Amino acid sequence: MARKKKAAIPHRQDDRPVTTLEALYTELNGELFGGSLHQVHEVQLIWVDPRKARAFLGNISMKWAPRIWTPFRAPLRGSVVIKVRMGMTARQTRKTMTHEMCHLAAAMEDATLKHNGTFWKWMERVGYGKHHRFEGEAVGERDLYTQKSEARKAVWFWRKQPLGIKVFYMGGLYTLVDVQKRGTKALIAYGNGCRWWVPAVGLSTLVTA
Repeated sequence: MARKKKAAIPHRQDDRPVTTLEALYTELNGELFGGSLHQVHEVQLIWVDPRKARAFLGNISMKWAPRIWTPFRAPLRGSVVIKVRMGMTARQTRKTMTHEMCHLAAAMEDATLKHNGTFWKWMERVGYGKHHRFEGEAVGERDLYTQKSEARKAVWFWRKQPLGIKVFYMGGLYTLVDVQKRGTKALIAYGNGCRWWVPAVGLSTLVTA
């Protein structure tokens, strides 16, 4: 008997307006987590100025309260801080908040904030799997994991090409000098001898010398 194929989870494309982080957290907790995140004792939600959050879209930190022995399984309790970058599109803000809430849901199971199997199980469950993409993706809406994957593929591709070939970068024609073994950048040179390390994913069409 043939094995039944597992149904694909659709990629969530939720672009409903966002008013406050508190309203968003309450809404997502009910819709995606069945209200289960109320077990956390305290959650502080903070908007972060984009100028102070260039390295991340969102962030979660927590401090668990000391465990007290009980004859039954008690929920983990502690203080949680979730930060979300201001100025993103509504659907990216929703995805970012959901991402941090998945960390929280996973931590309630295994007490860690790592991007482990438990975390990704939750992300798949709520429609934001590891390779999630938005339809008509806007600037700044690309999933960070997708970006990293594409950056690694670009390095792998350009390392297979002979050095010295001509490549396009930002509309200019350059010579490919080197590609990082560990990293995501390529070294390109201009005719006057100037060299720059640039993201390999930004290089485009090969031009035969």
